[in-house]
Order: sequence, then structure tokens, then C-alpha cells
Amino acid sequence: MTTQYTYPSLGEAIKYFVSTMGILPRKNEAKENTNTSEAEKKKIQKQIERLAREEGHLQAQFDALIPSINNYLKDSISCPIVAGQICSAANKLHESYKELLVGEGTFMSQRDTVLYFIKKFAIEICVTESSLTYLINQDLRPAAVWPEEDFWYLPKEEDGIIVWPITNTMKWVYSITELSQTQFHKPANREDIFNRLENNLKNANKWTRGKSMPSMLGLTKNIRDSLEAQENNEKKIPSELKDSILATTSVSLILTSLAQDIKKYYGNKTLFQLIEQIKQYVTWIGEDIHELHRVYLEEVKSRKINNKKLAIELKNEMLSYFIPSFYEKCHQARHPISKHILYNGYIDREMVRRIANQYGSYAARAPEYAYDNNQVIVPEGFSLLIPIALSMINDQKTTLKDIENFNSALHAYNLQKKVPWVVDWIYGGYYYRNDDFEKAHKHFSKSFQNGKYRAGNIFYRTLNQHIEVCAKLDKWREFKKAALWAKYLGIPVRWLRDEESTDENLRVAYRYLGLKNCKYPRL
Repeated sequence: MTTQYTYPSLGEAIKYFVSTMGILPRKNEAKENTNTSEAEKKKIQKQIERLAREEGHLQAQFDALIPSINNYLKDSISCPIVAGQICSAANKLHESYKELLVGEGTFMSQRDTVLYFIKKFAIEICVTESSLTYLINQDLRPAAVWPEEDFWYLPKEEDGIIVWPITNTMKWVYSITELSQTQFHKPANREDIFNRLENNLKNANKWTRGKSMPSMLGLTKNIRDSLEAQENNEKKIPSELKDSILATTSVSLILTSLAQDIKKYYGNKTLFQLIEQIKQYVTWIGEDIHELHRVYLEEVKSRKINNKKLAIELKNEMLSYFIPSFYEKCHQARHPISKHILYNGYIDREMVRRIANQYGSYAARAPEYAYDNNQVIVPEGFSLLIPIALSMINDQKTTLKDIENFNSALHAYNLQKKVPWVVDWIYGGYYYRNDDFEKAHKHFSKSFQNGKYRAGNIFYRTLNQHIEVCAKLDKWREFKKAALWAKYLGIPVRWLRDEESTDENLRVAYRYLGLKNCKYPRL
């Protein structure tokens, strides 16, 4: 992870997610018997690489990628409950990350910026989406079996050693099938062509001892081989238990991979702080789910429902009200808490207590917890100089000497690497006002490149100024690339706004913005 002061690009974030899911093909890896072909995986890999490089029509590429990823997850994980949980959380994470990129700038290192997103947004999203999606889909596999341990999917420490989720889950698999590790992977009296089962046993032994980590491909192939060997050995394992085994082992591998990355980049202390945050959030949202279940049982009893189909219909009816109201009460609880922090710089504990009594612990305590454990230190000089920059960009009296002095002040506070887009933005504004579009383009182009994934809600302005001067200088390809990137991030483009980013619509915006005698009075 780099020390640049920036967010990872959206393409890089998507690539990391896909890599963690085990979708990208690896060299020297055995083919897996799934519905997702190697050609399809390589196609996904190429799409991901283009997104990471930000080439072409980014939104169209992303839209084409999503069905392939969803199909792979449903195919490799088998259980629709877990596949649905992952897809729901992933979609919400993508949406939230885009909103963060557009709404909040950063002056932190990439390492600290990623941790900020995890603590403030990602954990809550994953807990919320996985919990609610489970409620929606649990009847798709009513006989599904899960480990009894409450937090089997999280790392834990035993005798000073971290026990990863994959180790926990593999041990559960042997327990639930009433087989030893050897019996599960290499049943007696089975012909072992090319020592395939023997190799599977050796690999599984390394995984459970934490000596190595499988790829998703290697894990699911090992488990499927072992389940098939059990069938051939006349050991009957119910199909829904097979799905549960594949789902739990796949999820535990994903979460182990994520946890090991956190340990690598942030250390054990941060890893277990995040684990504690997850446990606390799960406990709080569990109160809401428990209350829903209590009311559901009362309704079943009062309506004298003894038919499974009618019970499911009642549950679905209740969920259709519960889920929107849950999101709404979380919004209602967070608004006054966030507003108070914004205007006063601290959290009002008494307010949180009152809101928790009204809306529940999760709605009120989660933002409090995120605030307490995610303090951001604003660098010296930032709060002084950024308002000055916002004033200078539209001040007709701003001179080149003023900009030079501002740049010196930026260096004096050592902020030039934290906000590398701001000086060029002011220079661009100066030359734009003086109709020197060539020089304005030079600076706006630098500001655009340096402000991407850094400038937050201010970036709307520098982006649109860059796009405008590209049009005024007849730089169609540069204009189009910047406009498509903006639409991909959800940043409005002048004269395009909510219109689809077709060539025809882009040309209309290009024509109007390219008029030399039409300029915006305020940048």
C-alpha cells in the first residue's frame, strides 16, 4: 500500500475485491469444475485491468462486469444465502465508496484513508447488509447448517497465536461430517488416481495448521473432490450440508484473506480492534432482529398459523416493512448525531443515549463507536489555507504573485503533497479569467490528474473547468475521457448532467462548452 496521500482508485478497489473473492485465474492452478469457464475468468481479468487503468467507457465496462462476478460467486459458493450476502454487501460497498470519493477529500496517506473507510463505513455496511440479506434469503435453504460458534468467521487469539477463520471452519467441517481430517479428504478403500486425494489431504493439513493459504479455486476443488469421494465411499452427506460446507469454507477463506491483509498493513492491534467493532455491531443489530423475531412469533400465535407456506408469507410481509423502516430509523438517528459533530466538533453522549432509547442501539451507537475509534487529525495549516484557495479561485484581483505566495505558504506547512491539486487549480482559474486557455488547460489538466481521488466535493469544480477548457481548445479525446470518468464516479458534467454519456450527448456538451465567448463567471 503506497504512502501517497490519496484514496485507491475505484478500479483498484474493484480489482482488490475481485482478487479477494478468488475470481482471477492463477498460473499453474488446476481447473475447477464450475460453470464459470477459464475463458470467462480471463475475460473478467481483462475487464478488471482496464477498469484499474481507467481506459475506455468505464461505466459500460463496470455494468458488463457485475453479472459475471455475481454468477461466479453463486456458482463457486453454491449456497444462495451466502452468495446473496456477499453480493449485497459488495454492491453497497461500491456505492458507499463512490459517494465517499465524490463527497469527502483526503489529506491522509492511502494506508490511513483505507482504514478510515473500513472503520467508518465498511464494517457497518457489511454487518447491515449480511444481516438483512440473511433474513430475506434464509428460507431458500431452510435446512442449511452453520457453525454453532457465534463468531466462527472472525480470527481469534489462542495462546498468543492467531487462529484464522479458515482453520476454524475446516475443523467444523470434520466435526459436522463426523469424520477425521484423513477420513474426509482421503476415505479408506478408495482408489486414488495420481495421488489426488493424498495431495488434497496434505494441503488441507497445511491450511488447518496455518502453514499456507489456498486460493478460492484450490479450496473449492479440494472440498468438492472430498465430498465426491465420500459419495463414492457410500457416505451420504445431504445436499444442503454440502452447500453449507462449500459456503462456510469459501467465506472463511475470503475473511481470512482480508484479515491477513489487515494484519500485514496495520498490525495485530488494529486487526483485533476491528474484530471488536464487528462483534459490537453484530450484537447491536441482533437486538433489532431479536425484536422482529419476537413480534413474528406473536403474530403466528395470534393468527393461529400452522402452515409453513403461510408462515413464510407472514415473515416476508413483515420484512417488507421492517427493512425500509430499519434503514429509515438509522438515517433518522444518525442525522442529529452527525450534525452535532459537524458544528460542535464533539459527540453529545446524552443525545446518543436518548436516540438509542428511541431508535435502538445499532442506529445510535454505531456512529458513536465509529466516531470514537476513527479520530482524524487535520494537518496544521489545512483549515487556514483551503478556505483561502476557495476565495482566490474566484477573486478577480488575484495575481500571479498572490498564487506564488500561496504556494510558499503551502510548502511552509508541508501540505504540497497532501493537496497537490490546489495550486494548479488557482493558476488555471487565473489564466481562464484572462482568456489564456492554453495555459489554463495546462494547469487544470494537472489539477484534474492530481485531484482525482483526493479533492472530494471540491473536485466537481476543477473537473468541470478541465473539461470546459478541453472543449474550448478542441481536445475531443481528452474531453471525452474526463467526462466518461466523471460519469463513472457519479460527478455531474455541465451540459450533460443526468443524460446518458452517448457520443451524441457528449458532442452536445462539447459544442456548448467549446464556445470561446461563453465562460462561467464563478469557477
